[in-house]
Amino acid sequence: FGMSWRRRFRLYLPAAAIGLLYLLVSRAIVGKALLAPVRSLDLQLWTQVKAWSYYLLQLVMPVRLSVDHQFFAARTWSDPANLPALLFLISLAWALVQLRRAGLGWMAGWWVLALAPTALVPLIVLVNDHRLYLAAPAFFALAAICLCRFDRGRVATMLTVAYFLVLAILSLQRTTVWRDELSLWRDAALRGPLVVKSQLRYGDALVAAARVSEPPARAGL
Repeated sequence: FGMSWRRRFRLYLPAAAIGLLYLLVSRAIVGKALLAPVRSLDLQLWTQVKAWSYYLLQLVMPVRLSVDHQFFAARTWSDPANLPALLFLISLAWALVQLRRAGLGWMAGWWVLALAPTALVPLIVLVNDHRLYLAAPAFFALAAICLCRFDRGRVATMLTVAYFLVLAILSLQRTTVWRDELSLWRDAALRGPLVVKSQLRYGDALVAAARVSEPPARAGL
């Protein structure tokens, strides 16, 4: 943490070069999203305020995972869910400012940088599980450090083991969902009965499996 800016620049330069290369390769996609966005920037930011709170909930206890979440964009800045989500994020930001004194503030930067592209660029898919892959290590590293600093004894060990056992069980359950297209989109349709894409993909899977006579109510309709 006492590293000079010159040394930091040399360390971060390769990552910046890779990021620039990615932008050059994907400039057509990014340009289309920026020049012809699916929603205005203010509604995009309010939507992502809700999304970041939703992501944190999913990290703490991932019990509602889905290949296509039922999550709605903010229609106006005054949507009822916006203010509680904003206050929640502000309280977390304040806590991270306090942690900065302990040298842990870099984890907030990690989280923000990992989610910034999809937060700033309006995309059709509002939230997605795989967007957490890069951001999640910062969350779990912070949780582990805080737990170790507050309790280095058996309680911390027992809590950690119990938590990861629960995560392991949830992971095993998800493997059955991802067994094939039919089980995957059936799960998505049940969890998101108002998501058109999930219902259509589930219908396609039923046709492919020659099960077109199956009642649509099983898809959560």
